[in-house]
Amino acid sequence: MKSPTPPEVESPRTAPPLAFPQPGAFPAAPPAPAAGGFTGTVGGMLGLELLRRAVENLADDATVKAATVEVVSKGPAAVEPLLDALERRDPVLRRRAFEVLKFVAKDRGPLIYDPDAPDDVRLRQAAHLRAKLQRAA
Repeated sequence: MKSPTPPEVESPRTAPPLAFPQPGAFPAAPPAPAAGGFTGTVGGMLGLELLRRAVENLADDATVKAATVEVVSKGPAAVEPLLDALERRDPVLRRRAFEVLKFVAKDRGPLIYDPDAPDDVRLRQAAHLRAKLQRAA
């Protein structure tokens, strides 16, 4: 005798299978940020902070050449951080910052500053330079 075949059970309705994207559909790495990275206020602040760090690196003998090239490449944007460096206590930083400032602002006439002068004289000279260079900008 033949064994009876079980009745076919109707399966409940299921959703159609999900279609997953193929492995090549996703990028291997996230897209690189646009040139310059950040924009707007954040980008400006980041650029200014990087410029300030480059000016600080003028005091380090190991990084002075790269820092000089980076600061000079920023052109007039480097004037403000260089003026700030003239007011610092580190005499090496003051001397190097003044040399770079003379190069960056060479079209604004002769600049007078003595990095080894007493604090009161040096700070007055820095204030005079700031006024002269900001007025010309």
